[in-house]
Amino acid sequence: MNFCNLLGHDLRSGLLRLRYLLIPCVSLLPCISFCCNLPVVGATGTFGEFLLACFCGSRPVALSSPEEMMKLPVLWLLIMGSGIFLNLDYLLYDQENAGQQFIIRCHKRKAWYFSKCVWNLCSSFLYMGMSLLIIFLFTVISGGSSGITCSQQAANFFFQSAAEGMQPLLPKQILLTTVVLPILTLQAYSMLEMTLCLFMKPITSFLICMIILIISVYSESPWVLGNGAMVIRSGAIWADGIPLKIAIGLPIMLNLAAMVIGQWRFQTVDILGADS
Repeated sequence: MNFCNLLGHDLRSGLLRLRYLLIPCVSLLPCISFCCNLPVVGATGTFGEFLLACFCGSRPVALSSPEEMMKLPVLWLLIMGSGIFLNLDYLLYDQENAGQQFIIRCHKRKAWYFSKCVWNLCSSFLYMGMSLLIIFLFTVISGGSSGITCSQQAANFFFQSAAEGMQPLLPKQILLTTVVLPILTLQAYSMLEMTLCLFMKPITSFLICMIILIISVYSESPWVLGNGAMVIRSGAIWADGIPLKIAIGLPIMLNLAAMVIGQWRFQTVDILGADS
């Protein structure tokens, strides 16, 4: 059995799951919320604006104010958290079922685990791809424009006082901050979660990732994973925002580190007695 067979099995078994039906529900919530506010905002509702509604995030929440502490970017947390949840337990589920036989037949733990890493990345791409499709369809059906633009009225709504005097957002800025950076961040979280599953229960690894994600809401540090995936904190738009080198480089480095650590851990553990 070669790597292509392993990967084909993971893509079929890992991507064709009922929990992916969660994606339309999660993606529609921020779209519906922004659509209800359109008369107040005074915007027409473009594809770019709906993307910003999903991935805008928030300024760092002040811990000194009880009122501010409750102003979490709930919809952003929901979108990112749901992407992490999708990949919660597939590695251990497959290992306890067909995966053990695949490992014995291919005689290569590295190939089996690397296949899981590729599946993990594909799963994050699929999640974001389906989310973008749902957002686009909602934009068109609701009568909005398919343009990747943001009006000044919408910018005022998303960024509030920070929008004063800002230049109109370019399509490449919107795509970078609402598509590229969230995908990279989600992939890093998913790979971290899968690696932690080799050390602890899946639900514990999921909770750790969610705690880090919530910490990013309160933290101003660019080194906390999640900060770079919020449009309102991005250095692609604001001069004092999270530098793009960190926003792009941090999730990539964490991805690679999680793969290496996970590969080492998987090489050293006994798989349900398979090594006995």
